[in-house]
Amino acid sequence: MHYQQTSLFGTGVPGLGDLARASRTHLGRGAWIDTLPGWLSGADELFDRLAGRVPWRAEQRRMYDNVVAVPRLLCHYGPGEPLPHPVLDAARDTKMLEQLTVITTDLFPALVPEIRSGAVEATIYQRPRTQGRMAFRLLQEFLVEGACSTKHLMLSPHLVMRGNLDFFLQRKATDADTNGHSRKTDSEV
Repeated sequence: MHYQQTSLFGTGVPGLGDLARASRTHLGRGAWIDTLPGWLSGADELFDRLAGRVPWRAEQRRMYDNVVAVPRLLCHYGPGEPLPHPVLDAARDTKMLEQLTVITTDLFPALVPEIRSGAVEATIYQRPRTQGRMAFRLLQEFLVEGACSTKHLMLSPHLVMRGNLDFFLQRKATDADTNGHSRKTDSEV
């Protein structure tokens, strides 16, 4: 059973909107974002069907000295496989899905082949180990000295793409070796 807050506008029968209605907003320095309100009707019904009928699976990953659940469910449909709802097949058949650029957050094992194939353009890796190290250092500073040297701490995330994926995986493995953890493979990112 799942619980969700439904959408005010996601009611009705699932169907595709018109791609020609997309609008582009220029953000400056050559960047832009395309938006397409109403590209999918019936989102609530589609969500219910996907939540109830897709063979979702969960993954686990090693984090420090524990194995923990990854907080997301996964299911992969390969090229040519029937998708779990006709509106998704229609989106694929009209090439609508090919016009989307998928950018995710974090890096987990199932994402590596998706980046390699180009299905996912990039992922924003938030560097959890570095975040934890920095937070611990500030906590230690506060406990020892009674104050922190800074109110704001900035950490730039990494953008991982097909072109730098192998470098990033190799660097993560080297970092893990340096920190006394076992070497990770692509499937153990």
